Formats: sequence, C-alpha cells, structure tokens
Amino acid sequence: MYRKEESTPIPPSNFELPFEGKLSSDNRWIIMADLILRVRI
Repeated sequence: MYRKEESTPIPPSNFELPFEGKLSSDNRWIIMADLILRVRI
C-alpha cells in the first residue's frame, strides 16, 4: 500500500531559488501564496 507522507509547505519568505536569489516580498504571487497559507491555518 502507498502512504503519502505529510509535508509542510515552505513559507514564501523561506523559499530558495536555484541561483541563490530571493523573491521580492511585493511580488503578487508571493502575496497570494501568503494569503492562501493564512486561510488554511
């Protein structure tokens, strides 16, 4: 039987890009992801 492991999502502020960059906090996708995470909790 297959059991799916529960994983916690990475908060947008801790997201790491492969080229060692950072996502801007005023990026509309980061803002939306933050809103979605807040609604789920």
